[in-house]
Amino acid sequence: MGLIRFPRRRVPDDPPQAEHEVVQEYRRLLATAPTETLVVLHEEALSMLDPLVRLLVCGTAETVVGGASAPHDELVPDDPRRQAEQVVQAATQQSSAFLDRLEDGVRHRLAQAVTHSQPSSSSVVVNETSGA
Repeated sequence: MGLIRFPRRRVPDDPPQAEHEVVQEYRRLLATAPTETLVVLHEEALSMLDPLVRLLVCGTAETVVGGASAPHDELVPDDPRRQAEQVVQAATQQSSAFLDRLEDGVRHRLAQAVTHSQPSSSSVVVNETSGA
């Protein structure tokens, strides 16, 4: 009796429909949240990330928004607010370019950290509309 061979399923590289739920949630957040809220969430998230992951995220953001206008010595590790602002700028103004340049694991960790961060309620600006 011979060995039955099943064809291998080809897994697409990274189709949008297969994108992890947390990354999809992150993309929705980038598209809908006010900039100041995003900065606060990213500042908190960046502080929770591993230093190497944070370096990759910030380096990618710096590249996307234009490395010439933001030299490496301006983006110092002791300035989490500036790092968050630059990541938010890259993620909102050039979302696809920024997110596509991040490795899958880095993109997932960033998305998870941002969507699960819990900044103090006084530091988050909420864009509320009244229903009246």
